[in-house]
Amino acid sequence: MNETVDIFFLNGWPTESLVILGHSLASSSGYKQQKIISLLENLLTRSAISDIVWEQCCSPVAFWDEVVILLVSLPDRVAAKLQDEPSSVFERDAYIQLIAESFQKILTKLHDQLSKSENTSITPLSELFGKYCLHGYADALWEQLLPWLLSRLSQSESGIWLRLCEGLISKIPTRCMESCVVALVAQIPWFGHMSKFLGSTVLINRNLQFLLTNKLLLIRHHHKPLILQNIIGYLATTTSLKSIFCKTMHSLLDVWANASAVKHSSYEQQFYISQAIFICSAFIKTNPDWGTELKEDLLRVMLSGMQYHLESSVEKVRILGMAVAEVITQVTEESKDRQLQFQYEKDQDIEMLMSLLAIPEDPVFIHSQLEEIRVEAEVKEEVKEGITACADEELDSDDDLEPFDMTNDTKINAVKRPLYLRECMEGLISGDAHDRVEICLRSAESLIRKHPKMLQEIAAEFMKILLHLEKNFYMPDFVKCRHGAMVALLVNAPSECAPYLSGRLYATNYHLRHRMDILEVLAQAAQELAEPEKGKKVQPVVMALEAENWRAVVDERVERKTRRFGKGRQIETPEAKNRFAPVAALFFFPLLSNYDTKEVTLDLLGADHIVFSRLLHTLGIIMYSAVNTPICPRMAVALADFLWLFTYHPQGGVRQAVLFAVCMLLLATPPHVLFTDLQDHLMNLKPWLEDSVEKDSDADCRKLALQALYLLQNSVKKEFNPNEDLRC
Repeated sequence: MNETVDIFFLNGWPTESLVILGHSLASSSGYKQQKIISLLENLLTRSAISDIVWEQCCSPVAFWDEVVILLVSLPDRVAAKLQDEPSSVFERDAYIQLIAESFQKILTKLHDQLSKSENTSITPLSELFGKYCLHGYADALWEQLLPWLLSRLSQSESGIWLRLCEGLISKIPTRCMESCVVALVAQIPWFGHMSKFLGSTVLINRNLQFLLTNKLLLIRHHHKPLILQNIIGYLATTTSLKSIFCKTMHSLLDVWANASAVKHSSYEQQFYISQAIFICSAFIKTNPDWGTELKEDLLRVMLSGMQYHLESSVEKVRILGMAVAEVITQVTEESKDRQLQFQYEKDQDIEMLMSLLAIPEDPVFIHSQLEEIRVEAEVKEEVKEGITACADEELDSDDDLEPFDMTNDTKINAVKRPLYLRECMEGLISGDAHDRVEICLRSAESLIRKHPKMLQEIAAEFMKILLHLEKNFYMPDFVKCRHGAMVALLVNAPSECAPYLSGRLYATNYHLRHRMDILEVLAQAAQELAEPEKGKKVQPVVMALEAENWRAVVDERVERKTRRFGKGRQIETPEAKNRFAPVAALFFFPLLSNYDTKEVTLDLLGADHIVFSRLLHTLGIIMYSAVNTPICPRMAVALADFLWLFTYHPQGGVRQAVLFAVCMLLLATPPHVLFTDLQDHLMNLKPWLEDSVEKDSDADCRKLALQALYLLQNSVKKEFNPNEDLRC
């Protein structure tokens, strides 16, 4: 019976056999499962993959998509069934080797067919290859296929292999293109081979063009410059792609010259862009055919961007700007007298940039060396199989013992939790000791709230450490723990921490993320301080009066048992102290100063309008937190004067923040203050709100303006009709 089953599946149609066995595997168990896996292993080792794909290339079947999904997911399905008993055929390295050999056989058959002028389709192979790349096999497959294809290309004179390589890439589905091409570009040893695989596909395939000219050059960054050299070299040396190369060079220089990118991008990203510009410049210098119009445009963009680099407070960024400016003038100006030359120290990064001005040469691929590598890999595989066979025969006696169940074991952390505030501070600045930094950060908030009286001397320094703490390791709740610790520190030591944070908001050399953190911490701490402090309820003290005589005792007992129909005196809840009132000025007024100062890293009224929106939002929260405090009227006047300057700001986000702050002002300010101290502002407030409701292009602004109008009407009614019941 077993022989009949084997003959039926192994000697029959491979496509149908694979589909039947693959679907049967899901519901199998026991002996049936073992038999199905054994048949699949034998089927694949008998060149079933190449036979299945070749059959599809010659005579397509309707359920090819189902076959592709089955082939790609087969190792995962088998592993899920076997669990702790992996299959030697479906093990990752062995399976990749099997796939690569099958692809080589199919490509060889396609080459032979095309040599005979017989029509075949490479599309099925491209679809399967793209699916494997999307599934995570791209790097490993190209490691096997790329040397083999390059050797065939070097030996071919007919151009058929060139057609096959280009067709293999161009027919890959769109959703699989990125994973396939990125791995290819990263492994091709020389840019001259790029056209053999991509040809002029970039002109036709817009997704591929966007991937090469935008995603890999402007959005991502890689440590090795090989990807940049391959992409830019391919665009610069392919005649039909020179217009795309010019656009790419313009895009790179535009990003380099962008003021916001200079201030907010990381140094690594800026260095990556500079590498790309150097490589582009190298190809322009060696080719005299580039027109003067391109060079003039490059010079113009460079001059506008050089200023932002020279104004940067980061020395490395300034040096990068100088180096790029020098190389651009070397390209655009033939006379050395007109070329820029700066005096700066050439570190390792600059030396690397200078080395990119030399265009890589074609490396020599010797066919015999590739064959030796192939033979060596086969020998290693045979040795590995022999070792596995010997290991099965010589089992150690220890293997018979049952392993301990370690599924519920917990990881023992060798780092102890800090018990004191200073110990916690030392742990946070311990640098590379990531475990210690993590445990100290997780403990910081609880320690701060547990020991508030010990914060007076160290609060400002502690806040400085938390503000400058960077996420240099993996910690999922890093931002949450850091934010909680900063809020706890500000709540328990507001007099020490509020001036420090307010001063850092407008200071130089701070990232926008730091400024946003400062505003978020100030807002949340103000809300927490304004809330009544949680604690035990204070019970009213009842004085026990001693009866002077027995008559007093009797009267007291009678009174206690006498029922009266009426509402007794209510025990008043003790009033809680407003902790925010003494420090409200420290939170509020420093934020109103220096907002119009334009620094290198901060321009609230210009490019950094997002931070400005957050500033207005924070001012509104602080204003509302100061309700019923003595300083509230003074804060209301200052905030009204400040907000009126930005009522017609061009950014919708800023207008939303202004309207939010207006709502908070109307809620927090008593009506009599509004109509005495803010009378002039109220005269203009209603027309502006009505105008915003009718004409503002932002829907959220219109909603907020409508809410502000309602609050203004309520304030008017409370002031002039205090006894009227106001209803929503």
